[in-house]
Amino acid sequence: MKKTTFLFTILMLVPFSAIGQKSVPLKDFLNQRIEKNDHLSNTSFDLSGDPQNVQLGALLEQLKLGGFFQAWYIASDEQIDQFKIRRAELSLNGDLTDEASFKIMFDLAKDTQQLQDLILTLKLLGHKFSMGQFKRPLSLEGSQTSASKLEVMERADSVRAYGNQRDRGAKVEGKFDPAKLSYIVAIFNGEGKNKDTNDQQDLAGMLIFQPIDQLGFYAATYDGSKGVDADAQRRNIVGIKFEQGPLHIRGEYLEGKDANIEGQGWYVLGAYDLSDLDIEMLENLSLAARYEEWNKDLEDNSEIEVYTIGVQYFLDPKEYNKLSIDYILIDGKGTEKDSHGMTFGFQGKF
Repeated sequence: MKKTTFLFTILMLVPFSAIGQKSVPLKDFLNQRIEKNDHLSNTSFDLSGDPQNVQLGALLEQLKLGGFFQAWYIASDEQIDQFKIRRAELSLNGDLTDEASFKIMFDLAKDTQQLQDLILTLKLLGHKFSMGQFKRPLSLEGSQTSASKLEVMERADSVRAYGNQRDRGAKVEGKFDPAKLSYIVAIFNGEGKNKDTNDQQDLAGMLIFQPIDQLGFYAATYDGSKGVDADAQRRNIVGIKFEQGPLHIRGEYLEGKDANIEGQGWYVLGAYDLSDLDIEMLENLSLAARYEEWNKDLEDNSEIEVYTIGVQYFLDPKEYNKLSIDYILIDGKGTEKDSHGMTFGFQGKF
């Protein structure tokens, strides 16, 4: 009973004691916690000997616990100035067998539907087959770029509308190395997280051509329906990505249809890591700029142009933990209003 209580207590301390660290096997973390407590200095998390303990030890060796947190302050002339917990994600992943693995991730910052990802993956014949809940494979900035690695704090409006949704379904992905091609093909319920309201399933596919390591071309499509009336739900996205040393360039064109509402948008983003200039006062700094045009309803003349300038200060070499400032200017067309604002943020990840 005492051992169980001790293990539970250690597990509860994980999110608060590992910010800024790399994910480590759970056994190593437990031993680190024991070493920091003098009254437990003669204790070791040793799972050898007992066959049941050996099995438990092998499982714990495979588990990796992660956390990702974002706290923001938003000042804008179009909304209430406020502090905001943008993300509070806890994840656990590991290997079930040599061919099977899992990942589960919750976002505690959300009031409802905190389960974000639950993915079971099987490697077979050089390809990966997955089932569960995960992002639709559509956008470079939405599904292919982690939020922790974004060059500015928030994704583009067009990406959030058309390329950044989670759903429940299954997918297969793989590579054709001689042709420099990668693919993802998926089938979904089509209703988002944890629900379905019609018998039809939606299809999605993404094709990636990367002729050299620094350059990639992307195309994705989605075709399906949503709601009890099976209203049309379609997406078409193309993009390009270039990364060479400290320089990052990315652009996408997105169009979509939800029932009778059609929209389209595009953006281009450039970022540069100033540490490459070898100037001491600029070390750990990165600058980014993004221009976007977004029309959420082509018939309603609701187009906006969005200018974003971002500065990031990295707190660790891997650039997981950082301070950020974004300035956003929105130039409204037709029925949309002009606005501007700033967002200040802190990001922590382990």
